[in-house]
Amino acid sequence: MKFLTKFLWGFLFSLSIFSYFFPNRCQAQYLPVDQLPHITSIPDFQPGDGILFTTQNIEKIKIIQDMVADYDLKQGVFHDKETKSTFRYIKTQKSFQIPIIEFRRINPTKYRIRVHGAHENFPFIFSERFHHNWKLYLVPLNFQQLNLNDQDNQQLLSSYKVFEGNEKTQTSPKKLKNFISNGWITDIEKDPLSRLNPYYLLKEFFRNHSELEKKMTAFISKKFANAIQNDNLPTNIFRETWFAGKIRTNCNKKKIINNECEWSNPESWETKTARNPNVFEWPDQLHWQANSLVNSWWINLDIFPNLFSDNNQKTVFYRSNADGSIDFELVMEFWPQRLFYGGGILSLSVVSICLIALFVRWIQQKNKQNLSHRNPTN
Repeated sequence: MKFLTKFLWGFLFSLSIFSYFFPNRCQAQYLPVDQLPHITSIPDFQPGDGILFTTQNIEKIKIIQDMVADYDLKQGVFHDKETKSTFRYIKTQKSFQIPIIEFRRINPTKYRIRVHGAHENFPFIFSERFHHNWKLYLVPLNFQQLNLNDQDNQQLLSSYKVFEGNEKTQTSPKKLKNFISNGWITDIEKDPLSRLNPYYLLKEFFRNHSELEKKMTAFISKKFANAIQNDNLPTNIFRETWFAGKIRTNCNKKKIINNECEWSNPESWETKTARNPNVFEWPDQLHWQANSLVNSWWINLDIFPNLFSDNNQKTVFYRSNADGSIDFELVMEFWPQRLFYGGGILSLSVVSICLIALFVRWIQQKNKQNLSHRNPTN
């Protein structure tokens, strides 16, 4: 499974501008990725900890510190005898309460994520190489808990089976029912084959009608680190996140540096709607580079009750549960991919216009020829 969702049981911040703190006892030429083996030898480091380097998040350090200020930060200094380097770090002592994540890799540039039972703010790591154009979007909450007594669901569950060779990663039918009962799995019907894909179009053409109507359940993984891969989650239209609104703060960079406002204060947040009123881009200030290579986002739950309503609006972005937790849905997408789609649409439009123009010209020439035959000149 190429995509692996991981969560941080504790943040380990390594301040890697060593030459500034210890100019005589450092080797600043080491890159963050080269420092990882040495940092993991720090006594405070525990398996599952995430690492943020200040050199990679230099403009967001104040925001990061504000967001994790309530997690009992501990400062420390570690001297690496092998590299003769000195690390100054800050680590959270309080662990995060991690929700259940249901996700699907729709394609290499798009993922759908459903968060179940989120009680408090939490960090989220996406194990794909970091790029600032990976965007996270809050989309409308369109899922409900499945009813195990429903006849269609019973039919789908009866046809579900573990594929050969997937015994270590795919969940069993018995555990799948347990996932559904807990509200961790919200869709068990495989997406229909895309009619826009020529391969699948031909495949459908040569199938009989009964095969096309047959409903199936795609791959569903076991629960790993509170994450479940569910390939039955909907694909939806490719442009669902285009022209999204913004979630932003009234705190500008100068105010943050001067401690005149805090990112963690929900009163500083606001939404700015755009042409697509049903999707909002997660703040880029909460998109951080973690473990020297990968993307991470801080999921701040204070955004929901302060900016959105779960009952009183036509579009619902989250649902409150009886235990005080909330459920919501996100889409993660690589922004430049839409340039490819846009270019494809433009190219097809130009080709279509050219073909239509050639066809009209051919019709006009044909009419002229017919007219000349009917009215010959001497």
